[in-house]
Formats: sequence, C-alpha cells, structure tokens
Amino acid sequence: MVDRRLLQMNKSFQQLKGKQKEKIVEWMFQAYRKQTSEKQSDEEALQTVFERIEEADIWIPDYEILNRYRAKKKQFANRIAGENVPQHIYQMESILNKAVKKMDALEKMIAEYKDFQPEIRKLEAYYTSSQWKEDLAMDEAGKFPEKLKRGVLSEDGIWNVLERNQELIESIGIFETTEGQNDEGQPMEQTIQKTDTPRQQELRKVAVVTGGASGIGKCIAEEFRKQDVKVYVIDKAEGDHYTGDISDQAVLEDFAEMVIRESGGIDYLINNALPLMKGIDECSYEEFQYALAVGVTAPFYLSKLFAPYFRKGACIINISSSRDRMSQPQTESYTAAKGGIAALTHALAASFAGKVRVNSISPGWIDTAYTVYEGPDALQQPAGRVGNPMDIANMALFLCSDKAGFITGENICIDGGMTKLMIYHDDHGWTYTPDYSKGRL
Repeated sequence: MVDRRLLQMNKSFQQLKGKQKEKIVEWMFQAYRKQTSEKQSDEEALQTVFERIEEADIWIPDYEILNRYRAKKKQFANRIAGENVPQHIYQMESILNKAVKKMDALEKMIAEYKDFQPEIRKLEAYYTSSQWKEDLAMDEAGKFPEKLKRGVLSEDGIWNVLERNQELIESIGIFETTEGQNDEGQPMEQTIQKTDTPRQQELRKVAVVTGGASGIGKCIAEEFRKQDVKVYVIDKAEGDHYTGDISDQAVLEDFAEMVIRESGGIDYLINNALPLMKGIDECSYEEFQYALAVGVTAPFYLSKLFAPYFRKGACIINISSSRDRMSQPQTESYTAAKGGIAALTHALAASFAGKVRVNSISPGWIDTAYTVYEGPDALQQPAGRVGNPMDIANMALFLCSDKAGFITGENICIDGGMTKLMIYHDDHGWTYTPDYSKGRL
C-alpha cells in the first residue's frame, strides 16, 4: 500500500489548502523578522518553519518552502516597513482608493450615457413627428393596449424623459474654462458645462513589463508612465522594482499576486525579458531549458495568471525578434525562444478572442545605448539607420491603444527593412567572404 504522506510530499505550495498556506506564510514572516535581526541564513531562519509544518501534519517538500520563502522576502520587507507608517496615512490611502474606484465607475457610466444619446435623439424625433400624432390618435381610439398610455403615447411620457435627459447632460458634462467677470467686474475664469464626457482613457491604467530595468523594456515602461499608467516592472537586476528571476514559477506567482492585490486588475502585459543566447556548440540542456523558461514559459504563465484580471480593452505585447524568421550561427537558444513567443502570440490571440488583444513585435538591430551609427552599419539598412528603443516603444504603445483595436494575433517586424533584403555575392554592394576555418567553401 502506498504511503499517503509520500504522495503528498510531491505537492507544490499552490496545491495546499488556503488556511494551510496562510499559516505557513505567517510562519515565514516571523522567521524573516528573526532572520533580519539575527543575520541568519535562509536555511537557519526556516528551521522553525519546518518544525511547525511537521507538527501541523502538513506534508510538502522542504525545497518548496525554501523557494516560496525566497520569493516572498521582498514582500516581507515591505510589510515590516509598513509597520512604521502612521495610521492616518493608511486612512488617507483608503479614501483615495475608494475615490478612484467611484470616479472610474462614474466615468464609465457617463461614457455609456453619452453613447446612448443617439437613441434619445430618435425618441425626440419620433415625439415631434406626425407619426406620433397618428399613433396617439389610434391609441385614443382604443386600438392599442392600455399600458401604452403610461409610456410612449402618454402626453407627458416622452416629454418628461427628454426634459430629464437635458438636465442630466447639463449636470454631468465636463467643464470648459472660459473668461468672464466676477461680481466686482474683474476678469476671472469661470466654467461652463459641455456635453462631452472625460477622455482619460490612459489614466490609472496598469501595465506589467518584464525585463523592464533596462533597454527596450525600460523605454516602454517610461513611455507608459508618461501617460500616467501605473507600471509594475519585474527584472533580475536590482532596482526600484520587483526583483526576481521569471524562470521561477514561485516568483511569477508571487509577483502576479502582488500586482493584483495592489491594483485589482491589469490593462497591459509586456513580455519583454531577454532569454539566454547560446549556440549548439556550447549551450547545455539546462541552459536551453532556461532560455525557453524565460522566453516562452514565463510569458505563457503570466498570461494565465492574469487571465481572470484583464480589464476591458486589455492587451498583451510579446517582444520577439527578427531572429524568429532568420538566424546567425550559434544562436539556437535565443532563436528558439523568440520563435516560440511569436507562435504563442497567435495562439493566445485565439484563446483570448473578444477579451484581450495579443500581438508581438520583432525588433531587428536595436542599439539600447542610442548610439548613432554612420557608414555601412547605417547604410546597409533600407531605413538608413540603426534602430533604438523608442522605435519599439512607439509601436508597443500604439498596439495598446484604441487605434489598434482591429489588430490582434499579428507579428510586426521593426528592423529598418533588413529582413526584406535579397542578398547575393557581388550584388548591390554585398560581398561574401568565406570562413574557411569553419569548413565552409
């Protein structure tokens, strides 16, 4: 007979019951507090946690607890820091968050009511037409059901609705600043109401950018922030963002949990993190798997974790590469990952149809230092120059905008036209120099 405990030892942290996870996380937090004060190693700090788990008859491998603990250390540090925050700040934060939610809901209702105005105009046109008078006469002659007398064919029914509609338009319109005079006849600014509703489509939206600490990812994050989008960055490099390796399932789960806990939803997911580039000669099995974990598995899993929380009009942008369709020698790990994410794009677009638009961008030569090249490096490109991160960021933000509302499942190559060139020896200035050291003639 198989020992039940041996089977349960294969459980992941996510498979535990809710209360069990809560207990373990609280034990971890207590261990972290002690670790920071007594300068213990992770293993030393977790010894008490392991003992408590055993006492509670919870069966889970130690390495699962260790991985989860390391993924949550930044969250624990923030929790300890939060204990020093005065209570009134949290009260003000709560009021602010409620205000934002109520304003968001009101703006949505206003926008919907504005969109309904053409229907109101139809009602008004009917009320002022000869058709309405004919219908009213037939109703008064007893040709229609009695209930219509309380609605469309009553003397006051439509009129009252039209009057009320006008009052609402005047009370909920945005304010436009004009010049006027105060009671003393001095120039001043006053407001008159306008029927247009607030645009503010990009305000208070939420974006996630993987690999956003440098290069293309950093540029995309900065451009989003210029539009008042709240941006969450995850990157291996240390910095003012969530630090973690996205090849780790526990890190992805903890990061996604933090984003949803703080923001409640997500509008834009930018899968940008750079996979390892190694070739067939030197790349090990583990390194190849790591490249795919960063370049394909992580984008898939983040899309899955955020799936229930994507808001209306949400977009996923996958950063592929022109290497998804062409290659240089000894680039297999990187090329495979980029080909994978390009294919993942149209699969996700089909699965998320009607809910999330999914597109990918394939950059060519992008100099993340914004170096301006001259001579052959620039002139070989049909566009006449080497690309920079803004070329990619501009396309990413366009694809996330309403202007790209009819685009999904697409891959857009931004490479200055290089992949469209036909290259032959001694043709249009191109020359091939054989590398005899590699045995190629």
